[in-house]
Amino acid sequence: MFTHRNGININPKINYPHIIEIELTNDCNLQCKHCHRNVMKRPIGYMEYDVFKKIINEITSYPIAFLRIIGLGEPSLHPNFSQMLQYASNK
Repeated sequence: MFTHRNGININPKINYPHIIEIELTNDCNLQCKHCHRNVMKRPIGYMEYDVFKKIINEITSYPIAFLRIIGLGEPSLHPNFSQMLQYASNK
């Protein structure tokens, strides 16, 4: 198990990311008052499937990796959402 204290890895033998966070899209179909999207200045976009596959292929080489599909958007709005989850699950 790994622990971070003040943002510093206390296990210096591990030199790769423990947590990978991917934002598939910043598009959202909700209008939550507390959401940061309300002040977002960047254009709405969707991650290319090939970029997603490249990330997944790379993180499979790490002995420990925790993948979180998050961000300012609703990931299930991505047109390739199911395909992307299936690809990640198969890896």
